[in-house]
Amino acid sequence: MGKPSGIRCARKLKNRRRDQKWHDKDYKKSHLGTALKANPFGGASHAKGIVLEKIGVEAKQPNSAIRKCVRVQLIQEREENHSLRTKRWLLELH
Repeated sequence: MGKPSGIRCARKLKNRRRDQKWHDKDYKKSHLGTALKANPFGGASHAKGIVLEKIGVEAKQPNSAIRKCVRVQLIQEREENHSLRTKRWLLELH
């Protein structure tokens, strides 16, 4: 079954295009907002946090360096509920 082609088919074409957009993987990824919810930073470039511990992470072969990293508990200030929420996240500092 193809697309309708007639004088009064604009609504049908518009609705069909709107429905079919959601089958596009990139469109769905950018418009659902689940990537921002899953991101510990919440889409922000910077975040505040409390350093829990310092750890050393070994590099992959053939390098034998130990990268200095810290385990951080993130603090997120939400304006809508005025409470501090924390998440655990590993930040690698190079």
